Amino acid sequence: SKEFYDDGLRVWNSGEPGAGKSTTNMLILSQWVAAGRQLIALDAHGEYGELWSLRPGAVIRIGYGEEPVKEESVEWVLSLIREGKSVLIDLSHWTDIEIRAMDKFIRALMVELYRHAREKPAQRLVLLEEAQSLIPQQQSKDQYDNVKTFIAMLTGGRKFGLHFILSSQRTGLVDVNAIAQCNVRIFHRTSELADWQRIQKYLPKKFPADFGSKTKRDISKLSAGEAILVSRWFDTMRIQLPLPKVKVTKFLSGDAA
Repeated sequence: SKEFYDDGLRVWNSGEPGAGKSTTNMLILSQWVAAGRQLIALDAHGEYGELWSLRPGAVIRIGYGEEPVKEESVEWVLSLIREGKSVLIDLSHWTDIEIRAMDKFIRALMVELYRHAREKPAQRLVLLEEAQSLIPQQQSKDQYDNVKTFIAMLTGGRKFGLHFILSSQRTGLVDVNAIAQCNVRIFHRTSELADWQRIQKYLPKKFPADFGSKTKRDISKLSAGEAILVSRWFDTMRIQLPLPKVKVTKFLSGDAA
C-alpha cells in the first residue's frame, strides 16, 4: 500500500530452526520480485536462489554452487544494482566460518547501496539474514559505530525507497534499537526464555500468548509457519502464514525453515 511505501517497510522476522522463518521470508520476497521490484538478498544460508525463476534476466544469482562472492566484489555487485537488477547473494561460504569477512562485505555494500539510493531513489527491498552478526545487542568497541550507522539507514532509508527485512533465530541477540525501528514484527516459535522476554514487550498486555505453560497459545509450541504478527497497521494477531509459490531451497541435510 501507499502507506507502506511512505513509511518504509521494515520487517523483523525471528524464529528458531524449523519454525518457518525462512519460508516467511520467501513469501515476502517472492511477492516483491513477482511485482517487478528490485531485491537485494543477503542470503546467509544459500536458501533463496529459486527466486531467480520468477524473473530470469532481471534477477541475478551470485554463488549458489557457482563462483562465490568475495570481499572485493562490492563494486561489481553495485554495478548490477545500478543497472536495476535484483541480486541474490549466497553468503553461505562465509556464514559461521568467516564471519568477519561476511560482515566486512555486507557493511561495505550497505554503505554504498545507501549512497546510491540517495542519488537515485527507487523501491528496493534488502534482506539481511543472521542479523545478530551485523547488529548485535552486545557490541564491541569496533562494532558500535557500525550498528549506529545501520540503524540510521533503517530510519532514513524510507525517504529513498529502501525497505528492509531483518531476520534472525534469536531476538535477544539483536540490538533492541534496530528491532524497535521495524514497523512489522513477525515472531515464530521460540524455546528461549530470553527471546520470549524481549518479544513479550511488543505484545499487548492482554494478548493470549505465554511461554512454557500448557496452553495451545504458547509461543514455544507454535507450529511451523505459525507466527504472532505485530504492527501499528493492524491488530496483533496469531496467524498461520501461507506457503510461497516458490519453495525455499533445501540446505545441507535438512529442509530450510
